[in-house]
Amino acid sequence: MEHLQFSLFTSSETQIEQLGDCTVYTVNNSTGSGKMTDYPVFSGIHLIYNDFHMRVCPCDEKQCLNCIELNHCCEGRIEIEYNGKLYYLGKGDFALASKDGAVQSSYFPLAHYHGISIVLDGTLITDETVQLLKSFSIDIVSLYRRYYGDGKCVLLRDNTSVEHIFAELYTVHDSVKISYLKVKVIELLLFLSVSENFACRVQQELYPAYRVEKVKKVREYIETHLDERFTVEELADKFRIPLTAMKLCFRAVYGMPVASFIRSMRIQQASCLLRTTELSVMDIAGTVGYDNASKFASAFRGIMNCNPVEYRQRAM
Repeated sequence: MEHLQFSLFTSSETQIEQLGDCTVYTVNNSTGSGKMTDYPVFSGIHLIYNDFHMRVCPCDEKQCLNCIELNHCCEGRIEIEYNGKLYYLGKGDFALASKDGAVQSSYFPLAHYHGISIVLDGTLITDETVQLLKSFSIDIVSLYRRYYGDGKCVLLRDNTSVEHIFAELYTVHDSVKISYLKVKVIELLLFLSVSENFACRVQQELYPAYRVEKVKKVREYIETHLDERFTVEELADKFRIPLTAMKLCFRAVYGMPVASFIRSMRIQQASCLLRTTELSVMDIAGTVGYDNASKFASAFRGIMNCNPVEYRQRAM
């Protein structure tokens, strides 16, 4: 079976299995587990289902030349590098970027990501594929000329046309999957062929790596100090980041304001303790930074749609 030149984040931690029409790559490490299911749709054009419950997915150091990668996010978030800076895809977002250099490891800010990648590998596209696409008014050479090289990147958020194309790919029945993937890839390439003016805002959404690293340290601190009370201003001072810059960058990386993230992490930890321990509700509240039972119950209900006692009863 045909394999892409950058071979899907493979590393020494990756297991590879051939299953009928697809190749399944699975990886497990200290940050979690992930799976990529690769379908060769046409020669040089692959569609990959990405399912990750991990923070970092490593890859071998190798060069990727003459490739265009299209990514759609269904759930979670993914970090993408662009010209030495970083931007992020969340639910419903779509990005197209040319690949011409070293393949990077993947980072998932929420340790949760489901999406689809479509990869065009110019070194593997055959004349047969070129002619087939031409019969659908798709000039793959012109597409490459438009979207490949010079660090070109397109970022679309909440685009109804793109969302319509990808939404049906997540529910297609296995019995018609390959044929259906061909239809949808052709539909997407046709859309890209006739779309002249994308609302591309990637330049305004790039963040320098050094600031992202500081924001990731803020997240690590939050997750390891849930029993403490601190303000957003105190976090900015502690990590020496301008307050506004921290707020903007944190929201870009994690998809929510700092205060909302803190509250979400506290309630996630509390729900875990309610399911797995016999600690009292008040003790759990203190463990995640609440010294007032009613405030804890209110915060818990706001996220879990029930109070802590009800949640524990349902989980039993």
